[in-house]
Order: sequence, then C-alpha cells, then structure tokens
Amino acid sequence: MAAVAGGRLVTPAAIETISTLATAIAIAGVVGNNHRRIWCFPLWWASNTLTAAIHYHAGLWGLLARDLVFLALAVWGWFAWRRKPRGPAERPPSAP
Repeated sequence: MAAVAGGRLVTPAAIETISTLATAIAIAGVVGNNHRRIWCFPLWWASNTLTAAIHYHAGLWGLLARDLVFLALAVWGWFAWRRKPRGPAERPPSAP
C-alpha cells in the first residue's frame, strides 16, 4: 500500500530506500560517536529526520515521538559538545 505525502504518492520502494539511507547514516553516526567526533550529531539529525518523516506518514505516532526525542537529544548533544573542553585529538582543526 502506498502512502500519500503532501498530495504525492509515496511508494513502498521509496519508503524502503529512505529507511535504508537513514539506517546507513545512523550507523555512520554511531561510528563517529565511538571515535568521539562531533560530526556524528548532524548525521543523527539527518537520520532522525528521515525516520520521523516515514513514521509520520505511516501514522506510527509512538515511533515518531521517539524520533523527535532522539532528534532533540542530538541537537542538545551538539551544543553540549561545543561547550565541553576536549583533549587535542578531539578538538576541531584550527583555521589556517
């Protein structure tokens, strides 16, 4: 069954493609987190936004709520990371 998003038909194949992309982005975010890299947060923003859209259009409100909480935590984590002093390996490169 296809869903309607903004008056457009969203096919199961499109949903599967978006879901697979969101999963790949989330895995990259976990790898970044495991290496303590700040770039993991924008990856999670993207992944959570994609899955939130899927869950919204599917009417899966509990999963949508979870996605929004994860998105909020990723935004909060970004700002918390920016304030936290880090060791040399974790500092962003300085401008030339």
